[in-house]
Amino acid sequence: MRILMTGGSGVLGRASMPSRVECFVFPSLAFIYPTSGPVDESTPLPEDVYEIGRSAVDAEGHVARFCAGGGRGVVLRLGGLYGPGAESDMPVERYLAFGATLSTKDAGRAIAAALHAPAGLYNVVRDGERVTNARFKTATGWSPS
Repeated sequence: MRILMTGGSGVLGRASMPSRVECFVFPSLAFIYPTSGPVDESTPLPEDVYEIGRSAVDAEGHVARFCAGGGRGVVLRLGGLYGPGAESDMPVERYLAFGATLSTKDAGRAIAAALHAPAGLYNVVRDGERVTNARFKTATGWSPS
């Protein structure tokens, strides 16, 4: 059984541990990194992460606890979304400034790929962004269109 996490991550993570859930996927935010310089998954987050970003980081901790309990947890730090169902059909300027954007189509494909990814934290953004997607591409074979 697989479970995809988008809300209530603490409750669902705790409930998943004793069950037969094999994968906990949490779509997080890639635009919580520092606003300058190259970024990969090892880049430290700034201490002053804004409120929504802090909530995402706290939820990522629930995934880490799921992994510590023997589960396979995958955190996807998604770029700011654009495309069908998003605020705009084109990348939004405020996300471009963070160097982290992603189409809704590519986000959906990434979430599906995450169900087979090794446990860990991955950035999922367009190619050529300041935030790199290399680790996720290597782990899963996913590539943005």
